[in-house]
Amino acid sequence: MATEVPNYKKNKWWPKFINGLWTVLSTISPTFATKLVHKRYLNYPLNLDNPKTLNEKLQWLKLNTYYKNDTVRQCADKVAVRSYIKSKGLEEILINSYGSWDKAKDIPWDNLPQSFVLKSNTGSQRNLLVTDKRQLNIEETETMVNDWLSDKNYGPRNVEFSYNGIKNRVLAESFIDSEDGDLIDYKFFCNYGEVRFLYVVSNRLGDEFYLNYYDEDGQPIQLHDSIFKSSDKIMKMPDNFEIMKKYASILSKDFPIVRVDLYSEFGKIYFGELTFLPTGGRNNFGGYEQDLAFGQMFDISDAMSKER
Repeated sequence: MATEVPNYKKNKWWPKFINGLWTVLSTISPTFATKLVHKRYLNYPLNLDNPKTLNEKLQWLKLNTYYKNDTVRQCADKVAVRSYIKSKGLEEILINSYGSWDKAKDIPWDNLPQSFVLKSNTGSQRNLLVTDKRQLNIEETETMVNDWLSDKNYGPRNVEFSYNGIKNRVLAESFIDSEDGDLIDYKFFCNYGEVRFLYVVSNRLGDEFYLNYYDEDGQPIQLHDSIFKSSDKIMKMPDNFEIMKKYASILSKDFPIVRVDLYSEFGKIYFGELTFLPTGGRNNFGGYEQDLAFGQMFDISDAMSKER
């Protein structure tokens, strides 16, 4: 399968101007900016005085507990998080790394294998699956990487200040072979080491991915009116599902809410990432009631009492 690199052309001046204004606003008043975005995407006002829904609790933590937390900042960095995983005694689940670089020209293309994954150490949707390096346009790829590395305002632009202070880098990791050609992503939502629910992303290489929700025991949760398409096939959790839950528990123990992303292929578990503000705190669960139901699973009272 050919590797395609997005067409990274310089943006016109007006999107940059608007992004600049928004960055200033979010820096001056992150709470106001968060409320604007929340209302726009979820269509109900954000209650930060008494957060009840999962999205409200995520936004409260973002603006308070996680705002300047050094451990959160370390774990938000896809390079630095590797040290955190090792400190928890789970080095064996780390995907093999070929290195990280802060300049595109420093990437040793000749030394990288024929297939690998290239990704930014910050943000989301900044990765490239290279299935055949021989078909990779190096010049276009370096343009893309330079675009990632030059973005100094990802945190303020997304009102996620835990990214502040992280040096932009690009890293290369091993390409994970999958049993059936579909690398399935298991995303565990955890509360101080307790798995509350998860969703599973499948059909990543198809025309449209599927997103299905499950409770902590791996039983399906049916959401109504979600914008994401779910598979009609009820997925059987992998044989090592309980071990995956154990690892998710270990990695989430220090945090009120965090999403732990794991893979399982050929009986081996791999670490994906730790996400402290899934979907920017704008998760579409199919409406307010389901958002509230998920929110009731997470107790953040200890974190809130420390901030008062």
